Amino acid sequence: MLEKKWPLSGSEKLSFGLGIGYLYNSGEKYSGSLKEEGIDNHQLILRPNFKC
Repeated sequence: MLEKKWPLSGSEKLSFGLGIGYLYNSGEKYSGSLKEEGIDNHQLILRPNFKC
């Protein structure tokens, strides 16, 4: 996860942040009957944030 913060004009304590990240889950997490064959999960994460 990478995050960048920008101060909001007119306020010394308030800032806006934007985070971006990538999450990968492979289907190799479980074995036996719980195993999900051939399922790979890719997720792009965007996280806006206001901070005081």
